[in-house]
Amino acid sequence: MKKLRMILLALFLVIGVSGTGNATMMTELLIDSDGDGYGDGSIQVGDKLFSDWSYEVIDSFNILTGYDVSIFDVSTIEVIGLGADPMNPGIRFQTDSGAPAFSVDDFNLLDVEFTFKVSVLDPLYQIDSVSLAVDGLIEGEDSSVAIGDDIATNSAAFDPLSGGDVTSFDPWVAVSSPGPLNGSDSASFDPLSEIWVKKDIFLASDGGIVNVNWIDQNFHQTAVPEPTTMLLMGVGLLGICGVTRKKRA
Repeated sequence: MKKLRMILLALFLVIGVSGTGNATMMTELLIDSDGDGYGDGSIQVGDKLFSDWSYEVIDSFNILTGYDVSIFDVSTIEVIGLGADPMNPGIRFQTDSGAPAFSVDDFNLLDVEFTFKVSVLDPLYQIDSVSLAVDGLIEGEDSSVAIGDDIATNSAAFDPLSGGDVTSFDPWVAVSSPGPLNGSDSASFDPLSEIWVKKDIFLASDGGIVNVNWIDQNFHQTAVPEPTTMLLMGVGLLGICGVTRKKRA
């Protein structure tokens, strides 16, 4: 069974995106031809399928004037597969030009939210943790960046106050001091074959530049216990119970 498991995983890696470099523009992922509110596009990394994309600009305004500003262009964002580690595949948010993926300056504020589904195509594995890594730069004593994830079992399980039914704003990276932006965090949970992720990206400038160059998101997986292993465990437990009863008798 272990050999079969490794063969199946290898097949998924061949069919899917193995390694780093496969990129899909966010606009392609967001194309919604059936009008259900979620994009038809998807990207596969190993045995993980990232699909059902959507996004929303929550806030985009100047802190001093209060006027709305247009400072985010979703057409510049691309999603690149991170498949170097087959047990911990993921995606990166970046731009196709090498410019920062998210940027504000001159007392502007940006809050944008992406939602997507992550499915495990190999039935022998499930997702048991999510990690987040961020790279960028903060200028200004009161400038800040906050990036976090709500994770849910389905698209209807997100709550505006309590977050997802799996995690609420966890993993989470928040930095409010000037200098290089290098943050990371992770969150573990009971293994699931499918999760929904709502990623909130918040940047605020006190006059200086705030850049988020890229955001990495990895989804660690664990093997599902084989049926034979579960059967043996059950037989073993029954045997232990039987011996305990005999001793008591």
